[in-house]
Amino acid sequence: MRFFWRRHDRTPYDPDGKWTNVSREVERNNIYKWLQRKKRKYRRSYAATYFTTLSVHSAGSLIEVFEQEGREGVLRFAAEKVVPMLYNDGVRPETVRESDYIKWRKFMRTNLSENVDRDDKDLEIMKTIQFHEHPAQWKLNRRGVRGETLLHLLLASNDAKSTEIARILLCEYPTLSLDLYEDEEMFGQSCLHLAILHNDYATVCLLLECGAKSTQRTTGRFFWPSKYGTKYESSNEIADSDASAFQPSSLKGPYPPLGLHCFYALLLGLAYFGEYPLAFAASFGNKDIYDALIDFGANPNAQDSFGNTVLHMCVIHNSIAMYTYAVRHSNQPADVNVVNAIGCTPLALATKLGRKEIFEEMLELSGVEFWRFSDITVSAYPLTALDTINADGSTNWDSALMTIIKGSTPDHMAMVQSDVVQRLLADKWTVYGWVAFTIDHIFLVKKHLIIWTAFLVIYLFFMSISIYLRPANESLWDYRGFDGICRAVVETCTIVGSLLFIIYQSFAEIMMQGFTRYIVSLLNSFDQLLFLIENFLVICCIPCRLLGYSDVEEVLLVIVAPGSWLMLLFVARASILTGPFVHIIYNMITGDMMRFGLLSAVFLLAFALGKSVVFNQLGQNMMELRAMAYCDVGDKKSSYDTYGETVLTLFKAAFGGYEYELLECSHYTVLMKILFIIYLVIMPIMLINMLLAMMGNTYTTIIKEAEKAWRFQLAEMVIRLERYYNKEKLAHFQNKYSVSLGVERDSGLEKRGLMVIKQFRKTKAQQRKLAMYNWKVNVQLQSRVRALSYLLLQKLFKRFVEIHREKGPEETRNLLWSGTWAKYKDWKQGERRSQSTMETRERVEEFEQELMMANSNHVSYARSSISGGEPPPPAAIMTDNSSLTPPAAVHQTMYREMEERTTPSAANVSCRNDKVATTDAKGAVEDV
Repeated sequence: MRFFWRRHDRTPYDPDGKWTNVSREVERNNIYKWLQRKKRKYRRSYAATYFTTLSVHSAGSLIEVFEQEGREGVLRFAAEKVVPMLYNDGVRPETVRESDYIKWRKFMRTNLSENVDRDDKDLEIMKTIQFHEHPAQWKLNRRGVRGETLLHLLLASNDAKSTEIARILLCEYPTLSLDLYEDEEMFGQSCLHLAILHNDYATVCLLLECGAKSTQRTTGRFFWPSKYGTKYESSNEIADSDASAFQPSSLKGPYPPLGLHCFYALLLGLAYFGEYPLAFAASFGNKDIYDALIDFGANPNAQDSFGNTVLHMCVIHNSIAMYTYAVRHSNQPADVNVVNAIGCTPLALATKLGRKEIFEEMLELSGVEFWRFSDITVSAYPLTALDTINADGSTNWDSALMTIIKGSTPDHMAMVQSDVVQRLLADKWTVYGWVAFTIDHIFLVKKHLIIWTAFLVIYLFFMSISIYLRPANESLWDYRGFDGICRAVVETCTIVGSLLFIIYQSFAEIMMQGFTRYIVSLLNSFDQLLFLIENFLVICCIPCRLLGYSDVEEVLLVIVAPGSWLMLLFVARASILTGPFVHIIYNMITGDMMRFGLLSAVFLLAFALGKSVVFNQLGQNMMELRAMAYCDVGDKKSSYDTYGETVLTLFKAAFGGYEYELLECSHYTVLMKILFIIYLVIMPIMLINMLLAMMGNTYTTIIKEAEKAWRFQLAEMVIRLERYYNKEKLAHFQNKYSVSLGVERDSGLEKRGLMVIKQFRKTKAQQRKLAMYNWKVNVQLQSRVRALSYLLLQKLFKRFVEIHREKGPEETRNLLWSGTWAKYKDWKQGERRSQSTMETRERVEEFEQELMMANSNHVSYARSSISGGEPPPPAAIMTDNSSLTPPAAVHQTMYREMEERTTPSAANVSCRNDKVATTDAKGAVEDV
């Protein structure tokens, strides 16, 4: 295969010179020259002084041919210069095989002075971009530096003239629609993708009719998702870790490996639109293009390299209207139960991203309405992707509710307030068994929670008594007397309680969930992890007692005593009075206190080192200094003898524990006082007040949404308590709070739904009445816009007839194709500037103002719906409502009024002398 680029000498790869080489090849390639702008310099004389102005750009050769000769010129240009660059003279395409692609990449690296020793990586790159044999009409050795063709450049420019040239070439050479970008960065991008990016419906339809594939995928690295908006440099960043566990078996194909760190990479991306043309259309919300692609065989359930479908892309781009349209599509509705590469359905993906609006819309679309009375509706919502319990009783870790509970953003907290989610949580608690006792209607708790709380309080009581009754100077094995007997009983009860918690609760969860899931849930539950550690430490006291290590036993009990009592905070989360405050305490400890601890540690260690140097000999010289009357501290020992004591002394000083008399016992009294003053300014004044300010901000932020925070914690408790039951019990519980919705086709399991009663602001009758009123107004506005458009089109046609008579058919055709006939300078001269023309313009402006004032709230909707056709009026409205004027009557009335108010003459049918007529006429043409 011969390439037209000149082969350069093989030199070592220079990354800095890559873009220079690309720019050089762009300047030398013909397809860029045909479209690039030429530079011409000229001078302008002003006030007898010559200035060299900026370069003026003129159109490229192909653009110039189109402007001067129109369609005939473009076809002649294509026959002379484009056809030699096509396979088989543009009659039929050729197949690009792996060998051809490798050879093309090798020559591309050579001409761009890249690393020529990368031949062994070609197969890896082809696997990464999922290369496949595909037809091509444009020769590979005649393409651009990215493997693009002339048609790609024309459509990518998004210019009216370039788009028209592309359509002319497509009509003459339809197989050009099959060409793709061949470079690894943009591999797979076709002309169809470019037309969808620019929302060019006409070009999309033309490409589809010419044979463009509606299932073509863009698998180049440029279209991969980005991590936090930064594009991956190579596929190695995605393939860092093995993630076979996150590769569902339902996906078939060479999908890139995924890891936990790539979760956001599946969701974010500046140029990630789902690879398929249908996913592109859904991402941009173009329903017309979506319908056209469906008609040509596009599948909305097709999964891209990351397993995302059209519905996943709607969730990622937060397109609520497009999601509803895809689910309710009349020809081919999208499936809402397809999971992507991380096991998320569109509903679960919306919860991961915290998209509350589209999440609620998904629930409403999936609901099955049972009956409606006035503004009350009873519906059932499927629990397949919503509930944490599957139909067989197993835990659905990728469910929407589980994802919401794992979230930590305000959006996830707001999603818990959804009516359906609240109903689900309430039914779970009700089915598990409410035992409601009221303390001024403060809180409600569950049976299981009451039993668990009672067990915890009894356990803490026994543990506290056992620690309190420990003898001070006697042997721990001495159980004589009443105190000894009581100590033996409570110590036994404490050990039995710890064993019951470890064996009954922890091992039961491991048996039901599995060890891996148990560890994950344990790491996400700080209070449960802390209590488990405390129980293990209590068990460790037994060998310490047997071996006689009483000191170690005492240390373990010192750790166990405060940590075990903190478990009561878990119970306090169930109350709306104490729950938000527990949440505030957790946030302050994990957030504010951690930041304060890091900052204060820096200053403590720094000042402690300086003071330990100053007070290094204080303890030895204190008696001598007292004899010299240098200091008077009595027999008190210095607090700065060691570095550790110095740190503790400074920490005590930060909270008011000052020892001023020791400052006089240093040989460097002045220096010591200066350091002490600086320390007091930084620690007690600045850092402590900063900590108080951070805590106040945390309290203010959380207390504003106290109820949301409490409900969120309550939901966490519900999910936590579910783990104490086996699959059979969980399946039985789900059957109690749900209703049957049939049988699933794939699994054959029974499909359950949650029954919810809702009250809407407007009834169906009110909504129907408002829709009828809006329809009436829109019909009238559409009729008025049509009448005005027909009038302007009539005037525009008369102008075209006039120039056709003056210039002849050939020149008129060229002017028409070039797009400049509406701006012809002869129309702006002579007797066409008449008073009647000005009157006509004024009449048209009056009608435009009347149209805008008719109903400002519906003008935009009426204009946008013209192209879609006039909505069919119901028979009842056309017969019973005499106030509604039929569209044809409105059209005739306005046209007759314009004819009466405008005298037909050669003057008033001519073009106006300004740009108003041209602008209005073009707008009317586009609207119609």
